[in-house]
Amino acid sequence: MNKLVAVVVGFLVAPLVPAVALALFSPVSGGDAEGIIGGAVLFYVFALLFTGLFGVPAFFVLLRFKLVSWWSSAVGGAAIGAIVAVAISSGAMAGTGLLVYAALGALAAVVFWFIGGRAAAEVDADVPAA
Repeated sequence: MNKLVAVVVGFLVAPLVPAVALALFSPVSGGDAEGIIGGAVLFYVFALLFTGLFGVPAFFVLLRFKLVSWWSSAVGGAAIGAIVAVAISSGAMAGTGLLVYAALGALAAVVFWFIGGRAAAEVDADVPAA
């Protein structure tokens, strides 16, 4: 697979992690299959938006400094998940909710790394750092 395609696919697949998890455990979805699928689609749209706003720039910063790895992706994803939790709750989310969003962000970022981040890091390995 082309490395650019792998990165794009990674950015499109990674938001499925929080979208599906939130749909499965959200009272919004109602617990039936139709509600879970509808909830996952709704949550995916927002997760994709936050991926574009925070995840893509974070990836390019890590790539620029040759820090793309599974652990840097996990740490960055956790930080982004926590930022999103605070942003969507107007600063009111804390404790367990914050940890859940941080964990979902970390997991989504590691999924991205497995699909596209490794390929991008391999391409950039021969280019000297700034």
